[in-house]
Amino acid sequence: MEPLLPQGTIAVFRAVSRVKRGDIALVNHPELGWIVRSVSAVGRTGRVSLQAYSRNASEARSAGMVAPECVKGRLVLRVLGSALIPMPGRTRRTPDPRSVQER
Repeated sequence: MEPLLPQGTIAVFRAVSRVKRGDIALVNHPELGWIVRSVSAVGRTGRVSLQAYSRNASEARSAGMVAPECVKGRLVLRVLGSALIPMPGRTRRTPDPRSVQER
């Protein structure tokens, strides 16, 4: 599995107060420092369970649960080379002009 953010990728994160399962989060982990991980679950107390996106990510298993205040943002856009790639389900869609009927 390829890493979500390979070397040289530019990533844009939006500061958020809450994340949900499936979000890619920027986390200031108390032991690992700044990491980017997928949110696998959010507990009743707000603690966030993190999972590595790539199997060969360093410290993949030890990220564990973190307090909600450790989560600093959610990935909204990444740039690989010269291509802009918005995260699926997170952007507003404009209608296709071909689907609008003229009156």
